[in-house]
Amino acid sequence: MIDSQELGDRILAELEEWSQENFPTLLNTCCQALGDPSECTGLRDALAGLYASGFVRFTVPDEERRLYPVLDDTASVELLRTVERHLEYDNSRKLWTGRARPWPQVIATPQAQARGRQLMDVRGYRWWRSKE
Repeated sequence: MIDSQELGDRILAELEEWSQENFPTLLNTCCQALGDPSECTGLRDALAGLYASGFVRFTVPDEERRLYPVLDDTASVELLRTVERHLEYDNSRKLWTGRARPWPQVIATPQAQARGRQLMDVRGYRWWRSKE
Protein backbone atom coordinates (compact mmCIF):
# COMPACT_ATOMS: atom_id res chain seq x y z
CA MET A 1 0.00 0.00 0.00
CA ILE A 2 1.19 3.50 -0.80
CA ASP A 3 1.56 5.82 2.18
CA SER A 4 -0.85 8.74 2.26
CA GLN A 5 1.89 11.37 1.77
CA GLU A 6 3.09 9.71 -1.44
CA LEU A 7 -0.45 9.24 -2.71
CA GLY A 8 -1.19 12.87 -1.85
CA ASP A 9 1.84 13.96 -3.88
CA ARG A 10 0.66 11.89 -6.83
CA ILE A 11 -2.80 13.43 -6.59
CA LEU A 12 -1.31 16.94 -6.54
CA ALA A 13 0.72 16.13 -9.66
CA GLU A 14 -2.40 14.91 -11.47
CA LEU A 15 -4.43 17.93 -10.35
CA GLU A 16 -1.69 20.28 -11.54
CA GLU A 17 -2.52 19.21 -15.07
CA TRP A 18 -6.32 18.98 -14.86
CA SER A 19 -7.24 21.06 -11.76
CA GLN A 20 -10.30 18.88 -11.15
CA GLU A 21 -10.79 15.12 -11.24
CA ASN A 22 -13.17 12.45 -9.99
CA PHE A 23 -12.41 9.81 -7.36
CA PRO A 24 -12.13 6.75 -9.64
CA THR A 25 -9.89 8.48 -12.17
CA LEU A 26 -7.53 9.62 -9.43
CA LEU A 27 -7.43 6.14 -7.94
CA ASN A 28 -6.76 4.49 -11.32
CA THR A 29 -4.12 7.05 -12.27
CA CYS A 30 -2.28 7.29 -8.97
CA CYS A 31 -2.35 3.61 -7.94
CA GLN A 32 -1.99 0.22 -9.60
CA ALA A 33 -5.76 -0.33 -9.27
CA LEU A 34 -5.68 -3.88 -8.01
CA GLY A 35 -9.11 -3.78 -6.38
CA ASP A 36 -7.84 -3.96 -2.82
CA PRO A 37 -10.07 -2.08 -0.36
CA SER A 38 -6.93 -0.51 1.12
CA GLU A 39 -6.66 1.55 -2.08
CA CYS A 40 -9.95 3.30 -1.18
CA THR A 41 -8.75 3.81 2.38
CA GLY A 42 -5.49 5.24 1.07
CA LEU A 43 -7.37 7.62 -1.21
CA ARG A 44 -9.55 8.77 1.68
CA ASP A 45 -6.53 9.36 3.94
CA ALA A 46 -4.58 11.20 1.25
CA LEU A 47 -7.54 13.40 0.35
CA ALA A 48 -8.20 14.14 4.03
CA GLY A 49 -4.61 15.33 4.42
CA LEU A 50 -4.79 17.46 1.30
CA TYR A 51 -8.10 18.94 2.43
CA ALA A 52 -6.77 19.73 5.91
CA SER A 53 -3.77 21.44 4.30
CA GLY A 54 -6.01 23.59 2.10
CA PHE A 55 -4.85 21.98 -1.15
CA VAL A 56 -8.18 20.56 -2.30
CA ARG A 57 -11.91 21.14 -2.12
CA PHE A 58 -14.75 18.91 -3.26
CA THR A 59 -17.85 19.11 -5.38
CA VAL A 60 -20.63 16.78 -6.37
CA PRO A 61 -21.53 18.20 -9.76
CA ASP A 62 -25.00 18.99 -10.96
CA GLU A 63 -24.28 17.59 -14.41
CA GLU A 64 -27.64 18.51 -15.87
CA ARG A 65 -27.18 22.21 -15.12
CA ARG A 66 -23.36 22.06 -15.46
CA LEU A 67 -22.84 23.45 -11.97
CA TYR A 68 -19.96 22.53 -9.69
CA PRO A 69 -20.79 23.91 -6.24
CA VAL A 70 -17.90 23.66 -3.79
CA LEU A 71 -18.92 21.70 -0.70
CA ASP A 72 -18.76 23.38 2.70
CA ASP A 73 -16.68 21.90 5.54
CA THR A 74 -19.49 19.75 6.94
CA ALA A 75 -20.34 18.21 3.57
CA SER A 76 -16.64 17.76 2.73
CA VAL A 77 -15.94 15.89 5.96
CA GLU A 78 -18.97 13.66 5.33
CA LEU A 79 -17.81 12.99 1.77
CA LEU A 80 -14.35 12.04 3.02
CA ARG A 81 -15.91 9.74 5.60
CA THR A 82 -17.79 7.90 2.86
CA VAL A 83 -15.21 7.74 0.03
CA GLU A 84 -15.57 3.95 -0.20
CA ARG A 85 -19.29 4.25 -0.95
CA HIS A 86 -18.51 6.14 -4.15
CA LEU A 87 -16.15 3.54 -5.60
CA GLU A 88 -16.34 -0.01 -6.83
CA TYR A 89 -13.85 -2.23 -8.59
CA ASP A 90 -14.73 -3.57 -12.03
CA ASN A 91 -12.97 -6.92 -12.10
CA SER A 92 -13.56 -7.49 -15.80
CA ARG A 93 -11.87 -4.21 -16.75
CA LYS A 94 -9.38 -4.21 -13.84
CA LEU A 95 -10.12 -0.65 -12.77
CA TRP A 96 -11.97 1.42 -10.23
CA THR A 97 -15.21 3.02 -11.30
CA GLY A 98 -17.78 5.17 -9.57
CA ARG A 99 -21.02 3.86 -8.26
CA ALA A 100 -23.98 6.19 -8.89
CA ARG A 101 -23.46 9.40 -10.82
CA PRO A 102 -22.65 12.14 -10.32
CA TRP A 103 -19.18 11.15 -9.16
CA PRO A 104 -17.60 13.42 -6.54
CA GLN A 105 -14.84 15.65 -7.88
CA VAL A 106 -11.64 16.83 -6.25
CA ILE A 107 -10.81 20.46 -7.04
CA ALA A 108 -7.26 21.78 -6.76
CA THR A 109 -6.64 25.13 -5.12
CA PRO A 110 -4.01 27.41 -6.71
CA GLN A 111 -1.60 26.32 -3.94
CA ALA A 112 -2.17 22.68 -4.91
CA GLN A 113 -1.39 23.36 -8.55
CA ALA A 114 1.80 25.19 -7.60
CA ARG A 115 2.86 22.31 -5.33
CA GLY A 116 2.04 19.80 -8.08
CA ARG A 117 4.29 21.73 -10.48
CA GLN A 118 7.10 21.73 -7.92
CA LEU A 119 6.77 17.99 -7.41
CA MET A 120 6.89 17.30 -11.15
CA ASP A 121 9.87 19.62 -11.63
CA VAL A 122 11.80 17.59 -9.07
CA ARG A 123 10.43 14.07 -9.62
CA GLY A 124 9.26 14.11 -13.25
CA TYR A 125 5.92 13.51 -14.92
CA ARG A 126 4.08 10.55 -13.33
CA TRP A 127 7.26 9.48 -11.53
CA TRP A 128 5.40 6.63 -9.83
CA ARG A 129 4.78 4.80 -13.13
CA SER A 130 8.45 3.86 -13.36
CA LYS A 131 8.35 2.43 -9.81
CA GLU A 132 5.36 0.10 -10.29
